[in-house]
Amino acid sequence: MVIARKLPALEAMCVDISRGAGRVSLVIKPDETKYMRFSASPSRRPLKGATINGVTYAGVAEFIYLGTLVNNDNNVEKEI
Repeated sequence: MVIARKLPALEAMCVDISRGAGRVSLVIKPDETKYMRFSASPSRRPLKGATINGVTYAGVAEFIYLGTLVNNDNNVEKEI
């Protein structure tokens, strides 16, 4: 999981991760990598993808991380 406040910071972190992964022969699969934007305002949580280094990652409203449902509106009702 990568967390950044602005898209340029996210892009830089993804480049570093890709570079490091390549050094140990790991491949980041864009079709299995998702993007989520968090915000207090629902209008600032678009589900459009993020394009980083020419690769577009799908936008999602929720995903499961280490067995916990994470969503972009901080709602835990679905998990309960």
